[in-house]
Amino acid sequence: MGFVHHSSYVRFYENSRWEAFRKMGLPYKQVEEQGILMPVIDMSLKFMKPAFYDDKLTIEVDIRQIGKTRLKFNYETYRSDAELISTASTTLAFIKKKNNKPCGIPDFVQKILTKIN
Repeated sequence: MGFVHHSSYVRFYENSRWEAFRKMGLPYKQVEEQGILMPVIDMSLKFMKPAFYDDKLTIEVDIRQIGKTRLKFNYETYRSDAELISTASTTLAFIKKKNNKPCGIPDFVQKILTKIN
């Protein structure tokens, strides 16, 4: 069809979310090494205009802390002409790797989030 399939945006947002974490000094690998996983528990996407093959896209990520056990991320996708083409949000929960039970946002994550907010 000449434009990017809607399912590709899920990968775009996943990559941009972990790149944002990496830039904050908190690579996902480090989170997992501490015995913590962050599964997506909610996702919402809105498409205003399509991205076409070979478009250069910019994704802005806004991180919001919500509650004691979850983080919410908002995304805006722009084409190189600065046109907003889609928005999205994801909510991630913090769970312990050893038992898959919810846990609070770990102190080492909380410390970094406090610095950026």
